[in-house]
Amino acid sequence: MGNLLSSLLGRGGECVELDFEGPSLGPDEEKIHAQVEEVLKDFDEIIGLIENYASCKATSKLAMEAKGDSKEKFESDAFESLLVAVESVSSFFKFAQRLDSTFSELLRHISATARDSELATQEKWDNAQASATQMAKLIQKALAFDGIRMTRPDLSNDFAYYRRLLPKFTNHPNVTIKDDSASGMSLFVAVQTPMLVALQNGARSAFNKNSDTSLVLAIMANSCTKMIKLDKFAKKEHTLLAASAMSGAAVVYDHISPISVFTKRSQIQIKPLVNCLKKQLPEKPELLRTIQYSSKTFRDAPYSVQDLFD
Repeated sequence: MGNLLSSLLGRGGECVELDFEGPSLGPDEEKIHAQVEEVLKDFDEIIGLIENYASCKATSKLAMEAKGDSKEKFESDAFESLLVAVESVSSFFKFAQRLDSTFSELLRHISATARDSELATQEKWDNAQASATQMAKLIQKALAFDGIRMTRPDLSNDFAYYRRLLPKFTNHPNVTIKDDSASGMSLFVAVQTPMLVALQNGARSAFNKNSDTSLVLAIMANSCTKMIKLDKFAKKEHTLLAASAMSGAAVVYDHISPISVFTKRSQIQIKPLVNCLKKQLPEKPELLRTIQYSSKTFRDAPYSVQDLFD
């Protein structure tokens, strides 16, 4: 099947058959598998936390508009609510750092299968099917988190107002995020797709140690594209997993590879990928938007590629 898929995609479209339904652990996968499983489990909690994020807009507005003797009380009330919000932001920040390192280790593990032979072979990927499935799941959950984050614009404003009030409440007994920590988190808060950026950072770190990392991402993207086209997934949930994985892999590839994902020299066949999303998954337009707006080089892409997104 691996050779068939590759021939259908053409030159530069290396791919294999992936088993998302019931992958068994291959040699040397047990340790990394257990590590990633913990991250995946905690990812669900982090997604729940962003889903339930409570905006402090109302209390902050009252505090900013208050004057005279009442201002101190309104600022105190606002700060109490901001403490809860910022604790959530801190959890997101710490988890993103953990995702960064875990994704890097996972990619390095998969890349290491290329030591003795070509990475783009079915045999090598059969020894890393569990890791490949976890890679897809990490990407899917990262995109899910970021999709919710983009509907929580008040998070950035809450954090900014927290930093503004912090000097007045620096001695508050429940302050755990002090000015130095808040300063380090400010760039993270400003990003609309923080978990995707964490994946990019992790992939870049892996790529700097093993350039086969870009091929791992390419094989994931190409394989998912062709398997969706050939209707190889028995369950819709696995088709959706593949769609998220190939979209996220394309974006991450574009950020770490010296070759744009949108060029003919790319290891990812981007036109078949985009057409697959449009034809097979029209109900998931957010995946097309992710590729368009979160990739690095889309603005420089050929017009023939850009036109596909219209």
